[in-house]
Amino acid sequence: MFDSFYIHDVQIERTTKTVDTTKYPPVTTTNVSLMSLQAFMDTPATSEAVQYHQRNIKLTRFLYYAYGAADIRKMDIILFEGNRYEVTGTPENQGGQNEVMRLPLNML
Repeated sequence: MFDSFYIHDVQIERTTKTVDTTKYPPVTTTNVSLMSLQAFMDTPATSEAVQYHQRNIKLTRFLYYAYGAADIRKMDIILFEGNRYEVTGTPENQGGQNEVMRLPLNML
């Protein structure tokens, strides 16, 4: 239904750290993984930007994606057209219909 809506290819960068305490000194390993996602990147309306600003949350873009298509976490970085975006909120189920998720982002 929304296949023509999700016109942007974005990457989700997830960094995980593991600490091996079986060795001395403990060894920390950092892994970076990339996941692809078909989504739609949108610029917020002025009123939306003002609402987020009033709550001291920086907002430069919204990421829309299909419900259940991705498990995006607060520490993930979204990569789009050479720019990096931090997640500034939790995914919102638009209208509660389990079709479209909206995620607020801020450019780094």
